[in-house]
Amino acid sequence: MTPGRSSCGATRPARSWSCSCSTRARWCRPTGWPRPCGATIRPPARWARCRSTKLTADKHGTIDLATGEVTVTGTIVCSRPANAFVTASVTQVDDGQVAAGGYGYNLDCSPTPTVWTATYSAITSVQYTPGKADLFNYAYVYNYEEETLVIVNTSRDIKLKKS
Repeated sequence: MTPGRSSCGATRPARSWSCSCSTRARWCRPTGWPRPCGATIRPPARWARCRSTKLTADKHGTIDLATGEVTVTGTIVCSRPANAFVTASVTQVDDGQVAAGGYGYNLDCSPTPTVWTATYSAITSVQYTPGKADLFNYAYVYNYEEETLVIVNTSRDIKLKKS
């Protein structure tokens, strides 16, 4: 079978590649690739093996009460050197009022843990306060050599403390 053709006979150009590296998925496949209609297929040679990426977030963040800025940190590790776009968003609900904001940026990812840091203010009219909040984190890791995209995410409860 060639890229762009499913076992059902549907064709689709295979221009971008996306990995889903869960415990069940061991192969990358073209973005938008039609499902193989329940058939078991051997992946084409051009499909890359999934690369492992680990994204973590620290359980504490800080808040600067003078500016209202929140800072959250964590690490990212990739099994092979790649470019990563890491996003972090914090949501805090207090008495029905929601403070929310987020930030994202590019960094190099490698087998050595790379620290990521996100500092931003709430984009809502409600400002962050010290206490419990929810952190949602995504990393979009692109390997130029293999033309693969791996997307990982994590979420956790964090505690915002005064800086």
